[in-house]
Amino acid sequence: SKHFRLTSKQRLNVRKEYEYKITNRQHNLRHISDVDGYIFKSEELLSATSYIDRLLGLCALTGRRSAEILTSAKFTVAGEDLFFEGQLKTKGRGDIGGYQIPVLTDPEVVVEGVARMRKERPDLVGNPPLAHTRTSKILSVKVKTHYQEYLGEKVIVRDLRRAYGTLAYVLNDKRFEVAKQ
Repeated sequence: SKHFRLTSKQRLNVRKEYEYKITNRQHNLRHISDVDGYIFKSEELLSATSYIDRLLGLCALTGRRSAEILTSAKFTVAGEDLFFEGQLKTKGRGDIGGYQIPVLTDPEVVVEGVARMRKERPDLVGNPPLAHTRTSKILSVKVKTHYQEYLGEKVIVRDLRRAYGTLAYVLNDKRFEVAKQ
């Protein structure tokens, strides 16, 4: 029988590449300097006059992409969580359907916030390229205004998704511990 074998040099290269990937992933994690402040700021933004500010709050509290919230997301309350449909990036898997996500605030508030935004900006619903064109520059500026205190001065919109991932993981872990008792 034939076996697939790497030379010692090839093994070293594979190991180095793997270590680089892991290190890179760890560097992509966002440290949140004040979790309570971060969540409070995000909730506060939900009642802002500017739909851009509200959009940032919704992104931070749900971990969804800004384009999803503006154009495709459908949220329904599922207990303490939300049922989410409308994921835009599916890595070639087509429509992946919906799934339950934890939320960092009252789920009803998110559903209402998205509905309000859709009423105000019906032109963006179902049109991700237009949503991107209309919002990307101002989102880049505003995310720094609202979140650099919590995520650092180089914060970008995508970091809200990363921060949500960290917080949702911790939230679910705590919920699991309570359920076990």
